[in-house]
Amino acid sequence: MNISLRRVAAFCVTGLLAVLPAAGATAGGASASPPQQRQIAETTLTSFKVVLTATRVGTGLQATVTAAGYQNSAGRWKLIGQKRIGAAGRWFWYSTVVCGLTVTQLKPLPSSAAPSDTVTVSLLMTPALGCSGNISASWGPASPPPARTTVYVVNRGSNTVTPINAATGTAGAAIGVGRDPVAIAITPNHKTAYVVNYMSGTVTPISTAANTAGKAIKVGANPDAIAITPDGKTAYVASAGSGGVTPISTATDTAGKPIKTGLNPRAIAITPDGRTAYVANSGAENVPHSATVTPIRVAINTAGKPIGLAGPPQAIAITPNGKTAYVTTGPVDNVVPISTATNTAGKPINVPSEALLIAITPDGRTAYVCVGTQPSMLVPINTATNTAGQAINAGSPWGVAITPDGRTVYAPTGSDTVVPVSTATNVPGPAIKVGNDPRAVAITPNGQTAYVANYGSASVTPIRIATDTPGRAIKVGSQPWAIAIT
Repeated sequence: MNISLRRVAAFCVTGLLAVLPAAGATAGGASASPPQQRQIAETTLTSFKVVLTATRVGTGLQATVTAAGYQNSAGRWKLIGQKRIGAAGRWFWYSTVVCGLTVTQLKPLPSSAAPSDTVTVSLLMTPALGCSGNISASWGPASPPPARTTVYVVNRGSNTVTPINAATGTAGAAIGVGRDPVAIAITPNHKTAYVVNYMSGTVTPISTAANTAGKAIKVGANPDAIAITPDGKTAYVASAGSGGVTPISTATDTAGKPIKTGLNPRAIAITPDGRTAYVANSGAENVPHSATVTPIRVAINTAGKPIGLAGPPQAIAITPNGKTAYVTTGPVDNVVPISTATNTAGKPINVPSEALLIAITPDGRTAYVCVGTQPSMLVPINTATNTAGQAINAGSPWGVAITPDGRTVYAPTGSDTVVPVSTATNVPGPAIKVGNDPRAVAITPNGQTAYVANYGSASVTPIRIATDTPGRAIKVGSQPWAIAIT
């Protein structure tokens, strides 16, 4: 193995911390047996950190230990994956402590495919049995940033995608896709953008290097949403018309066997560790109890038991630590927290009006929900207490995006403006004038620019985040509906 840099950190045991119960009462409000967690060790290098956590279900004696790897990006710790240490339930809850822990940060040469970071750990099995042998887990190197930042705009009216060079603010040649494109997602390695075509029942892969479309991939009827696993290996497409999700191998651009979920799946999100995809099924008015969320085990592409909701879900977002999925449930005016450890719904969080879109801050502390239609507002939810804060008059928001540093929420409104909201104070700033009927907003990874799709004026307005000033509108295709950025 060719290694140009090797640094080793000795373990640092944080001790037995207070037991932290996870959220997750049942949908009916009865007490469940939520998992309990305690951090047993943490060690930090310059740009890599590992946290060891023991988890048990209810009051059981057996514990599962996981190692969460974090990478330092622009001064913030970003979760890059979790690895299980030994078999599930292998350890004894009351005596699980670290006997030895070594973390190695590796910087491979360009020709090396070696993992970049490794943890080797020995844990106490029981006082009588003593310490285990060494167990290792590795994380591969993070995907490098793209050579250029490109903004991909999905044009619903012209069945095209417009690439915009973020450095020059110029639009490239339109890329033809299927009929009625409605959603887009880009792989973590930035190589492929996948476009969901609602009327065609297909997904179009686009090479970001050449900005050319590949052969359309057939999925279910009326696909409406897409999410890609953190490892970039699989794209999951929710098809409202066929009541299922189609997995697509990104290596071969081929569709796998559809996974049956519930009626009318409309949204999908995947946990940061890549283990579970949550599918929001809006159901049907004439079918009782058909509004559900279906968890899918990614490793085996199998649907779990559906989680019942009081009303049709509109959108879903998962906290950065992967512990809670928040589902907006539209007409019943609430947001439902779902424990990802137990797949149970907690007590609904009431909001002033119809809950629609949702976004969560990078630190996971606050979820911002677009609610209502006349008038509509932005409602902050404290994820620690699952309580809604005072509604923010953000000028009838139709979308929501949060800067990578978590400082500002941008909400496009029905008055042809975008309203910036400070997350520190939840106070809206002066409205920023954009084009007609803004419908979507996305922010560059460096946090410098927000791009707003103006549905009514067939344009995109860049906003300089440092000053909240709009730039020159960029002409795109008809009815721009969604945006994704490499």
